Amino acid sequence: MTHPQATRQGLAAALLRRCFDQARGAGVQRLVALSTLTAVPFYAAMGFAVDREEVIAMTPEVSFPAVRMVRVL
Repeated sequence: MTHPQATRQGLAAALLRRCFDQARGAGVQRLVALSTLTAVPFYAAMGFAVDREEVIAMTPEVSFPAVRMVRVL
């Protein structure tokens, strides 16, 4: 969770752009992210496309919905 005073300042986008640059430099051609439902718009704005919905099992009794997203570098 991000502190409310730290949101919407571009920090996550800057970090992700740096990851893109370093991944490209290492020869990575595609990235996959498991996004929470609320983070899908952020990843979409960063160039990721929805691949499919998933359920992440944390324990046999606890799971949460996620979205697998893919971005070609």
